[in-house]
Amino acid sequence: MNNLFFKERLLPHLIAVAIFTLLSAVYLAPLLSGERLEQHDYVQAMGQQHEITEHVAKTGEQTLWTNSMFSGMPSIQIWLAYPANLIGQIGVWLQNIYIHEIYYLFMLMLGFYIMLFPIARNHWIGIIGSIAFAFGSFNLISIEAGHLNKVWAMAYIAPILGGLFLAFRGNLLTGASIFAVFLSLQLRANHFQITYYTFIACVILGLYFIVEAILKKQLPVLGKAVGILALGTVLAAASNTTQLWGTWDYAKATIRGGKTELTTVNKETSEGGLDKEYAFRWSYGIDETMTLILPNFKGGGSSQDYAGSEAYDKLFPQYVNGFQQQYGMSKEQAEKSAGQQLGAAYYFGDQPFTSGPVYFGVIVCFLFVLGLFIVKSPVKWALLAIAILSIMMSWGSNFSSLNYFLFDTLPMFNKFRTPSMILTLTNVVFVFLAFLAVKELYESNSNDAAISRGIKIAVGITLGVLIIFGFLGSMFMDFKGSTENADRLSQAGLLEDIIRDRKALLRQDAIRAILLLGICVGLIQAFLKKKLQPQYFLAGLGLLVLVDLWTVDKRYFSSSDFVSEAQFESNFKPSEADLAVLQDKDPNYRVLDMTGGIWQDAMPSYFHKSIGGYHAAKLRIYQELIERQLTNDLNTLQAGAKQGQLPTNLPALNMLNARYFIFGESAQQVAVNSGALGNAWFVQNIKWVKTADEEMASLGSFNPKVTAIMRSTFEKDLSGFTPSTDTSGSIQLTSYQPDYLTYTSKAAAPQLAVFSEIWYKDGKDWQAYIDGKPVPHLRANYVLRALQIPAGEHKIEFRFQPAFYAQGNIVSLIASLLILGLIGFTIYRAVKTYQPAPMVTKTTAPTTTGKTIGKPNKK
Repeated sequence: MNNLFFKERLLPHLIAVAIFTLLSAVYLAPLLSGERLEQHDYVQAMGQQHEITEHVAKTGEQTLWTNSMFSGMPSIQIWLAYPANLIGQIGVWLQNIYIHEIYYLFMLMLGFYIMLFPIARNHWIGIIGSIAFAFGSFNLISIEAGHLNKVWAMAYIAPILGGLFLAFRGNLLTGASIFAVFLSLQLRANHFQITYYTFIACVILGLYFIVEAILKKQLPVLGKAVGILALGTVLAAASNTTQLWGTWDYAKATIRGGKTELTTVNKETSEGGLDKEYAFRWSYGIDETMTLILPNFKGGGSSQDYAGSEAYDKLFPQYVNGFQQQYGMSKEQAEKSAGQQLGAAYYFGDQPFTSGPVYFGVIVCFLFVLGLFIVKSPVKWALLAIAILSIMMSWGSNFSSLNYFLFDTLPMFNKFRTPSMILTLTNVVFVFLAFLAVKELYESNSNDAAISRGIKIAVGITLGVLIIFGFLGSMFMDFKGSTENADRLSQAGLLEDIIRDRKALLRQDAIRAILLLGICVGLIQAFLKKKLQPQYFLAGLGLLVLVDLWTVDKRYFSSSDFVSEAQFESNFKPSEADLAVLQDKDPNYRVLDMTGGIWQDAMPSYFHKSIGGYHAAKLRIYQELIERQLTNDLNTLQAGAKQGQLPTNLPALNMLNARYFIFGESAQQVAVNSGALGNAWFVQNIKWVKTADEEMASLGSFNPKVTAIMRSTFEKDLSGFTPSTDTSGSIQLTSYQPDYLTYTSKAAAPQLAVFSEIWYKDGKDWQAYIDGKPVPHLRANYVLRALQIPAGEHKIEFRFQPAFYAQGNIVSLIASLLILGLIGFTIYRAVKTYQPAPMVTKTTAPTTTGKTIGKPNKK
């Protein structure tokens, strides 16, 4: 029994795991020899996380706050460990088995296999379908860019939908277990936009199954499925209580969900959402959707190697020489920069730029269309509905009548940006329906007229699309792109050459696609006509799918994207300017690094406590300070620097304790800001204002060393108190940890101290203590903290103690144990009830004609 169970139930899946591991390792082979991917977003994440991970390594304790970016913010969306989430810990353990990026590609395949196999009931179909999904270009481009949390979440879309399928088909325990585990893992991936898209798919499929159950009068089965999936949802969410609670709580203070108190802002952002222009910036073009089958339909992307194209070959040497001469780059660096700049010129779609297009594969697209005609289950219409809706949602502002309505109506939808990201959901349903079609072909009768008719129609549609859009593209577009793009290329004298290349690239893709389509149809016909054995048909189809996707993926993610370990580590090598600043051993001052994008670069945070940074969910009050005050200070600073003078009238930067300004990489390009006010100081005056607008406006023309600007709502907290001048008084930071600050104060009279620390939400998560006793602290200067301190010598402490972490971990642990119990019980039932397939022996009976009758004679 055990041997049969292993052979029939486990061995096929182990083969699948081995194939997925091998393919992942081969595609990412340079990793095995010690090379690294120089992923921009991953490198930025290292900058964001450095203070946090260093603190954990040094103390063994998690910090819930970091001062390394934007003058201070919670660490919940940067780096936080969740040890009580045991399901998430299993995911971390699996990740540690593989080299980092290999794990993500492997999980994309494994996750899809977990969905497809129980429905296809053929592990080879499951393996090929999983390869078809994982090697879709968007997945590989996301790995190359370092969007690893997004890839992690994308890998779990398919098994979540697979668990839902199984539950509604009556396999309640297995379906609920798969659903709960992978929903828990997806939530742990902390990419809620992908989870939101998954929820949309679950709702559409759920509605389909509800309607189906009502029509078939299977309400008891429906009720059980809905109930157990609801339980799985609750357990998955509960296992992530710490993370969900923390994110929800933090979102209320960010640009993603926080409501502003200012009145001079637009209605969208004031009510706690993103600005539409920002949210819809990466909207896929309506005609750009053709890249799903013709990757060069809009010219490709900046990561693509265009060697062999006329304009590229002519201009590449000139660009390389220019980069070498103008910027002193090495030949290797210059070639990479030249390739990126020229590559960006070829793209002419609606997005600001792209590393590469979203390509599903001509074979997948053909099989998807075929599935609409030959798959018998009406679930195909639910999959089609998801595909159509997700494609229209990817168009974003290019289909504003729908997407602006959803943005304004759907709960939490206005927290997300980059509409084109939803095409990962489209990819799931395209491949799923495509391989349901393969299942129908595999199990079909060679004389099935419906199959033959479906193939003819699908070939006609697919071939028609390839011919019309691949060869007659000039009927629909001018190959120029936006006016701005065309003007820029025209001024550089490149437009006509680039247009010729764009047309040639599209024709080449069309020819390639038609050849692949012809081979695919030939395989299918040979199989249906019994000229090709089933195993060879699936092997040929798998190889064809892999060749189709692999060769396109390599345009955007190839061996040139890998660097040596030494080159990768050079990202974290401090410049001479950094080293000069690091000579200062004060544990808590801030740095303004102006050598890059102040608000889009987290690398200064790797070395310093930075005024700037890079994060998609900044605190709203800090973003407002950037827009209304820090921008003015920066302009003043830059104007003074050009004249060789360092200005001191920088109130916002001074109160943020910006002690050093970095203007370049050499030590001589570091300037000390004599106006920086330090960690804390006593003020002599309070300027009371009634509104947030008044408070913000006052920051542009005050001396923060002398005056604190405070909202009148805090007057009752300072009733009867008047600041006094005490030149002998002092307050100093004596101990620093990111979430625990200790000061010593000494004054002859009561004082109002302003701390160069960011105010957070309502002031309750940061707890203030004077001589060990909790006291309320106040808000000053719009973004800082203030505290009334009695006369004499005192110890002041600030501790960041949000409730979500300690309390959430308890709930997470209990829910995780329940999920593990559900999994254990499901496995126990599967093993206990396993029955090997009965041995089938063919029995024939002689007849007078000498032919064989299909059924034995009854006696």
